[in-house]
Amino acid sequence: MRGKTSSDLPDILAHRDEAKAFYGVIQEPLAVYSVAGYTTPEVFAAETAVKLDEIISGHKIRDWTRNQDVKNLMMNEIEDYLYSLKGRYELPMDIELIERITYQVLAIAERRNG
Repeated sequence: MRGKTSSDLPDILAHRDEAKAFYGVIQEPLAVYSVAGYTTPEVFAAETAVKLDEIISGHKIRDWTRNQDVKNLMMNEIEDYLYSLKGRYELPMDIELIERITYQVLAIAERRNG
């Protein structure tokens, strides 16, 4: 999100600090896709960031950053979600991109909660 101001971000990200951080990771790779049903690639990326935030939040427990089982569960669910987007919208995302997004999102979540 370097160089972005709050006014540059889609409204759905207001008051969602972790989703904003995730948006910074996924906005650029997803910006190349025009997705039916979304006004802009930025809105698609923002909604994806919110969903990733919900996935992470849904599995957080005390000291989760030191619990590999919880982190594996988060990673699996993030990957499953990204693969579902790939299939639903016929996005040409490869496994390398999906894994990179997954690891970056988890790393951000760990840094912010560690």
